[in-house]
Amino acid sequence: MKLKIGSISNMIVHYVGNKYKEEGVSFSKKETRFDIVQEDLKTTICNSFEQNDMYEFFFEPDLKMNHAYSFIRTIFHHRERFIEQSNLLAKILYEQSYLPQIKSGELCILFMENCKCEGKSTDAIALLKVEKKQPVIRYVRESDGFRIEKSEAINLSKIDKGCVVFNVDEESGYKVVVVDNNCTKQTAIYWKDNFLHIRPCMGAYHHTKQLIGIIKDFVTENMRDDKVAKAMAIARSKKILIESEAVEIDKFAINAFNDEQTAESFVKFVSKKIGKDEKIPTNICIENKLAQPKSAMPSVILHLDGNFDIKVYGGEDMIMRGHDESAGMNYYKLYYIKEK
Repeated sequence: MKLKIGSISNMIVHYVGNKYKEEGVSFSKKETRFDIVQEDLKTTICNSFEQNDMYEFFFEPDLKMNHAYSFIRTIFHHRERFIEQSNLLAKILYEQSYLPQIKSGELCILFMENCKCEGKSTDAIALLKVEKKQPVIRYVRESDGFRIEKSEAINLSKIDKGCVVFNVDEESGYKVVVVDNNCTKQTAIYWKDNFLHIRPCMGAYHHTKQLIGIIKDFVTENMRDDKVAKAMAIARSKKILIESEAVEIDKFAINAFNDEQTAESFVKFVSKKIGKDEKIPTNICIENKLAQPKSAMPSVILHLDGNFDIKVYGGEDMIMRGHDESAGMNYYKLYYIKEK
């Protein structure tokens, strides 16, 4: 679900360098005029973020020790301190820019009104960091012709790094949506973990997405040898997730894998994947639409010598495997009603 924002009321831009390279921070002393680009900014933000997978600020032992949360909270409560708190946000971002691979860039902070979050109208604060610029050529008209100028410009179609914080659920860490499109293996934790310090909200969308990922990993790692059994387990899992409002892991495992030993292995696999820091609820609410696309689960292809490839989506009672002693070859027998 795309974002819906009303209007931008405040905007400021700071330059945040790379701390490892001692590039420093350049603070703006006044807010930035945005009149001519307001609609462009709104379009870019709405197209860049989705409200499906929501996050929240956190910190142990006290949420208020999360600097990004505290500065953003102050802005929501005291709009007159917008510039002051934006400086602090830029400063802590610089402090986390200590890896040589982290790119310098402009940090744009916006205060937005009349935004929609889960059907509620609320204010929001956006933090957008520009790390990549595109080279552009401008033709400047003169009295006797044109002059060419080369410069750099921001790509309005894609945000490098950003988040939008909605002014709802303050006590539990607000509702946050985030993107990180300029992420490498070395800088993966820099934006979400070190600077924002956020974690997924434990809702149906997150748990369903998490469970689908675990199913994918399990069948890939533990069901390599029997491709038909793997295909049927995927088909049953998908059917359960599409048709259920909620599932219990133990019951899901039995129904999906049709084998007690495999089901037990799956339950242990779930615990291992989730780890000690997060407990999957006994009864998981399911976001059915996540399981519906064909790409939601891995496809299983039977490569038969160099002659045939059979892609299996289900049909447990319509596929038989055997061995022809007289021919000395294996075979599959497929039943179907109509050829398409």
